Amino acid sequence: GMAPPGMSNKTLATPANHEASGSGLNTPVAVPATPLRHPRLSFSDVVDKRSAFKFSEGHASRLDKLKKELDYLQETAWMYPSIETYIGHH
Repeated sequence: GMAPPGMSNKTLATPANHEASGSGLNTPVAVPATPLRHPRLSFSDVVDKRSAFKFSEGHASRLDKLKKELDYLQETAWMYPSIETYIGHH
């Protein structure tokens, strides 16, 4: 009833084949799920801490780069005429 009548023959033929061949692959996937259930909490804790650390680390280095760029801009600013002087003269 769900598939349109014209397509029912084709759509029913292919998923059945895929399910038959895929069932062999599907069962082993479910097997490791049981051992993983036990350390799930500690594992996610480790992942969360690592990703949080990785983020803060990347964030800090990004801030460092920005500070250096800002310092460089301030050091070299005298080489470029400021907008104020342009506005003042015009």
